[in-house]
Amino acid sequence: MSKTPTPADGASLDDDVRGIQFETADTGITVVDGIERKRDHLGTDPVVEPTPVPTDRLVAPVDSAVRLYADRVEADPNIVMVRDDSFDMVDHLTEGTEREYPPGRYVVDVSGPIKQYLQVDGRLSISTDEGTVIEVGDGAEALLGARSKHNRPATEITVPPTTDGLVRAVSTFGAALKMTTPDRSWPGHRGHPPAVTVGDELDVPQGLAPPCPEVQVLVPPEERYVYPVAPLVYYLGAELVPHRGPPQIRTDAGFEYDLQRSGEEFETRVEQTLKQVLFLECCLRSEGLIELPLHERSAVAGDLPMNAAELFDQPAQVRLPAYLSVEHETIAPHIPDWELAAHLAPRPEQAELLPHLVNDLAVVRTTTEDEGDGGGVDPTELSTPEPTVDEAVTDDAAPEEGDASFEDFFRSAGTDIGDGWTVENSVDLRDDGSDALETVWSGEGVPVGASKATKRAYENRYSRQPDPPPIDVGVVCNDDSMSEELDVTELYDGEKLPMNVSTYRNLSRAGLKTLVEAGDVDFLHYIGHAEPDGLHCADGTLSFAEIDGTETEAFLLNACRSFDQGRALIEAGAIGGVVTLQPVPIESAAEVGKRVAELLNIGYPLGVAVDVADEATQIGSQYQIVGDGGRAVAQHKSGGAFVHEVTPVDGDLSSASEYDLRIQGHPGENNGLGGVFHPHHDEFGHYLIGNSTPEVRLEQETLVGFLRKSSEPVIVQPNGSTDSNLWTSDRLAEQL
Repeated sequence: MSKTPTPADGASLDDDVRGIQFETADTGITVVDGIERKRDHLGTDPVVEPTPVPTDRLVAPVDSAVRLYADRVEADPNIVMVRDDSFDMVDHLTEGTEREYPPGRYVVDVSGPIKQYLQVDGRLSISTDEGTVIEVGDGAEALLGARSKHNRPATEITVPPTTDGLVRAVSTFGAALKMTTPDRSWPGHRGHPPAVTVGDELDVPQGLAPPCPEVQVLVPPEERYVYPVAPLVYYLGAELVPHRGPPQIRTDAGFEYDLQRSGEEFETRVEQTLKQVLFLECCLRSEGLIELPLHERSAVAGDLPMNAAELFDQPAQVRLPAYLSVEHETIAPHIPDWELAAHLAPRPEQAELLPHLVNDLAVVRTTTEDEGDGGGVDPTELSTPEPTVDEAVTDDAAPEEGDASFEDFFRSAGTDIGDGWTVENSVDLRDDGSDALETVWSGEGVPVGASKATKRAYENRYSRQPDPPPIDVGVVCNDDSMSEELDVTELYDGEKLPMNVSTYRNLSRAGLKTLVEAGDVDFLHYIGHAEPDGLHCADGTLSFAEIDGTETEAFLLNACRSFDQGRALIEAGAIGGVVTLQPVPIESAAEVGKRVAELLNIGYPLGVAVDVADEATQIGSQYQIVGDGGRAVAQHKSGGAFVHEVTPVDGDLSSASEYDLRIQGHPGENNGLGGVFHPHHDEFGHYLIGNSTPEVRLEQETLVGFLRKSSEPVIVQPNGSTDSNLWTSDRLAEQL
């Protein structure tokens, strides 16, 4: 049987929405995804003029395709997979490999930020010594196809504000799965659940049904039970059944599994079940479409009471009992850090946010606004900033609010806490018990220790129309004393995606309003002061609540207490951004602004950039996300986000001869849970996104050679110290 994956419902979009284009370049062909604002260049010899061909000419599922009259195609270094005309795996190449293949039909996966397949009829040779070089035999036909990784709801359902309507909605989520084999553990094989609108009557489009109805999840029909199980129901492709008894999973074959046990909280049990099923399917899937030697599979293989080859092709109701027979403690150390934990208030209207969280397989918990640390946070608890690592404020204490020096020390022109920031309407989630890389809150009030998620942010993202690169970056400095910070413009160099960077000084209220309304700026980096009623301008303050809409997609508002202005930008049409909740020292804010800009420029999503800055600098903890933290401003060459940790072994950074290196794979914009990363070094294998590589010891020359291959963040941890410094890998290589 062919293994060709079936496109999700959301992939069957019109050409103008898909936005895949092929452009001739001086050295080859550039593939452009207008929706996701991605582009990838393939070198060709000779330079080609691509000719459009029908997409059904290719074995692989693609949105657009062209014929190439080229003898040689070059791509960036990556994992290369070769398949036959049934889409079965023929070969898997890593860096430093050479292969020759006899005449036949081959499908070569040369995907980078865009999913791309090169289909060749004839002889073929591939080398991955210096990049990836594909040579096509004389007379062979080469077709190039590409598919957008854009993932959006394919349809919408309306449910009444009742638990019965909510149960019906969640039961439709699994219809978006592209397959129900263990290959669904790949992020690209899971479609976006239908959007949900809470209305007067139930309206479910025909054909939306769970793909594995032989598996049922039974819970009491209450939001506090339905919301947490929604990601599990979706991933299993199961039917959600209202049930007055104890929550459980049940199959038509008679299997039962309790989701609530004595001494264990319901939400914790659901979380463990979701993580266990996904992880074990990641270990099984090497029997399927993509045969990779996964490190985690080798680590747990001896503890699994199952035969992967036999289990892979079994139906869901046979596989599930095998997964859940494994003791969670056995595999827990190898399960990756989760991408997202979400707190929903147990109210009907929160169902509208649920599909977007489920799409990320979030761990969902129900939390009311009066939960947490007494339902609020004392602002004075957060108003004294901690020092940065490199520019610690240790000799002089931060001034108290009201002191004459307060305005000079902090990035704020006032001393009031301001609207939306009071003890009564803040929610403390700093100790929510989650180990997720990002925590979001969607209820009323201001979250502390979490991002502010809104349905509007996701809707803004999915409603974007194709807009090919370049990315327009606007850096606004509305305070002359901070003009040195304008050197961040040098950081937005668009290594993989062209950028137009414009600088603006001392904009008036009308000037700043026009800038964000006119659609001239995709990313706004604001440097200046904030007051409770808006951001400082040359002639007063501007509240973004006053604007009539914006085409700005993302932003960094590097001013004190910019939360409300960020939230207003989301309501006006933006997707996500970085804001602050409390006063931030001017020098420290400048440092964090540069570091976040550096991370955004190399293609890291907003949430990952803030997380890395937080890990490397204490002041970073005062920055948070509003809207969609998964939005990236620029383009990463692989779609992931990889943080390197370097520790000198026998000296300081410059004098050591050996270094310990470890790499953690963070989720990227198009490489989430279930994805894999493979550092290009012989010591490393293939690891699940969210996990770290084992620590390896490298000599200085070897480390420098490795670091020069890319531009990734490196946290340098001095031996025996808790301090750390943040570098980019290419800069650190030059330093060493």
